[in-house]
Amino acid sequence: MKITLTIKNSTTSKIPSLKKIKDAILVVLEQKKVKVDVILGLDIVGKTEIKKLNLKFRKKDTPTDVLSFPIYEVTPKVADHPILLGDIVICYEEMTKNAKLYDVTEETEFLKLISHSTLHLLGYHHKE
Repeated sequence: MKITLTIKNSTTSKIPSLKKIKDAILVVLEQKKVKVDVILGLDIVGKTEIKKLNLKFRKKDTPTDVLSFPIYEVTPKVADHPILLGDIVICYEEMTKNAKLYDVTEETEFLKLISHSTLHLLGYHHKE
């Protein structure tokens, strides 16, 4: 399975390697038995930008650590062409706060957010 990932880092923060990010995505895809090539975007932004996005799309006027923008309600698991999953937006500042709160490294927290968001891109949601 091939993962095509476009990364836009609008911050000066150092993020994990492309390989580590793709590996985190791949683990989720394999666990969920996705057998298709996928395309997704990853944006790293500051608090101001994530707050604007959170207000616009979730009606919450506060910064958050991550937002996911899936293309499908339920992503096809098999196809004869690559599937565009959607976009992940991570606020590095908020992610860093969480890493300290959970007593993990920034890289661990970042990759956890990648995994979590990949699930959302596949159509999985929080239990309400």
